Amino acid sequence: MATVIFRGDAPEVPQVSEVEIDGYDASTTYGVTINGKTVLVAADTDEDTTADNLITALNASEIPEFAEITWAEGSDSQHVQGTADTAGKPFVAAAYTSGGAGTMDPTNGNTLTAVTTSSGPNDWNVAANWSGAAVPVDADDVWIQDTSVDILYGIDQNAVTLASLNITASYSGKIGLPYYDTSGDDPYAEYRERYLKIGTSVLNIGDKSGDFSGQVLLDLESVETAITMYGTDTSSQDNRFGAVEIINSGANSTLDMLGGSLDVAPRDDDTATIATIRQSGGSLRCSSGCTLATVTQTAGSFICAANLTTYTQRAGRSIIDGTATVGTFNLYGGTCLYRSNGTITTLNLDFDGPQLSFAADNRSRTVTDCNLKAGGIRDPNETVTWTNGVQPERGVAAVA
Repeated sequence: MATVIFRGDAPEVPQVSEVEIDGYDASTTYGVTINGKTVLVAADTDEDTTADNLITALNASEIPEFAEITWAEGSDSQHVQGTADTAGKPFVAAAYTSGGAGTMDPTNGNTLTAVTTSSGPNDWNVAANWSGAAVPVDADDVWIQDTSVDILYGIDQNAVTLASLNITASYSGKIGLPYYDTSGDDPYAEYRERYLKIGTSVLNIGDKSGDFSGQVLLDLESVETAITMYGTDTSSQDNRFGAVEIINSGANSTLDMLGGSLDVAPRDDDTATIATIRQSGGSLRCSSGCTLATVTQTAGSFICAANLTTYTQRAGRSIIDGTATVGTFNLYGGTCLYRSNGTITTLNLDFDGPQLSFAADNRSRTVTDCNLKAGGIRDPNETVTWTNGVQPERGVAAVA
């Protein structure tokens, strides 16, 4: 086990990749594919002429993924070579053939042959970016701090499980790639790995002092992780989501949410499992792909579209959304907007005048048992079925 610190100072090297038209057939179409988009030409006279035509077509293409690469003749006249215009920004291109018996090397659908591998300060997988000149391995303690250098590439580290990953407040760069690449004139849906894909037993984000990061995208590879969120930049990488996104946390993972903004499994096909959440600040959103058990909120904002076994709210604001169900809901303070049609099995209102409103959603829903000792409930549209009625006790403000 070693302590490894991200430096982000490797020299920038542009990627160079190549494909050869090694089997000519007049009835074959030859091309290159990037991100599901293909630039192609029909066979013309021989391999050399066809390669020249393909180079011309690739350079003339207005498809943004191709426009960020300069195409030229490779190691001989049958080779087509692409060089990244931005040093350190990799691309993934594959050979394409259709019809006839013509062939390319590499063969149809395979990634172009690397002549020079992309490298630069934004690449996790480059040894020169790390203290000790070594990319982190299993059981390392990794520190990302005191720099604004983004970590964007080489981030599929799925075979590695760290002892700890520490992203301090003094790190103000970005980790991971947004859904759209907007670096050029024409944005396109990102096709490179978007999340830092790595396991870690401990994850700390935003500790100590600094400007914070506004974009941290993490895929925890189903590893059981103890997560602590201290803070993030107030401006998000994408105003639809929090500054930090976490997916694929493993069973029995825990989250202590002290500050910042965090989205867990934010998109429809994302998943995450967190057994215990303790929130005392910040803005937290758990979407329907989450598997949750016990959540305790004492401050901050909590939005949840996932089923909850036990939810205790002592202060702050919350929204229970979508089709989420709650087994036991202890509402002891703060306000909750119940915007779900899922069932609450047991609802307990007590202590510091909590307020629960069903007013923002006209769908029907059920509360099986309700013990109302203090606070108020708003159901102006009478959408709730109170299976066993409401059991009011001392200090009840209202049931409306």
